[in-house]
Amino acid sequence: MFDFAGWLARAQEFMSGLARLPGEVEIVVEIAPPLTREAREELEASLSFPLPLSLRRFLEEGSGDCHCRYAWDPPPALIDQLREIFPYERDLYGGLRYWSPTEILAGWQHCQQHSKDAAAAGDTEYQEFWRHQLPFAFILNGDYLALDLSQHATDPPVVFLGHEDEDDGGVIAPNFEAFLKSWEQLCYIGPEIWLLRQFPDPVSGLLDPQGVKAQKLRQLLSVDLKKDERAFAI
Repeated sequence: MFDFAGWLARAQEFMSGLARLPGEVEIVVEIAPPLTREAREELEASLSFPLPLSLRRFLEEGSGDCHCRYAWDPPPALIDQLREIFPYERDLYGGLRYWSPTEILAGWQHCQQHSKDAAAAGDTEYQEFWRHQLPFAFILNGDYLALDLSQHATDPPVVFLGHEDEDDGGVIAPNFEAFLKSWEQLCYIGPEIWLLRQFPDPVSGLLDPQGVKAQKLRQLLSVDLKKDERAFAI
């Protein structure tokens, strides 16, 4: 069974450890206690449906609200290595933002408004698309990571939702636990889509944490995930 508390502990340890990197590093680690059952039930009542099991377990066994982020401005000597992974980037950042019930509900309501707007415009395709999206993580530019409930109500895939273009992203992981595992191996990069796009599986298009660029990213951040294979055991 996936250990959500252990995943969060490793994320906290990883980001805190980045303070050793050369250059300028900013780190924020704020992890609230797990959500109470009462708070989870209140959220589900507001949503009018039960949370998918994996997200519910994350909130109840891991944390009810996370802000765990890093930003790294590497020295000039490492810019060439960085651009082997991200050709147009000068710095690197990643981590969690806003997994709280308040933000989840606000994201759901935002998607429902998109659905209503599409219905009013006669666009039935996007009406149905937005009606089934449950955001769980929020990006400062207004994008979302979400669970697509239309494809699987209890174990849905993870999708990236662009705030300006609904087609900007799509499915990035087959389910929530798979996303957490892949994202951990990708050093919690982004999760802006222009960063995640550097790590596609050539066949499925989903996140691929074993590709050449992923290996270079871990090397750049001096991460050897093979030291503890248990980190990725379910």
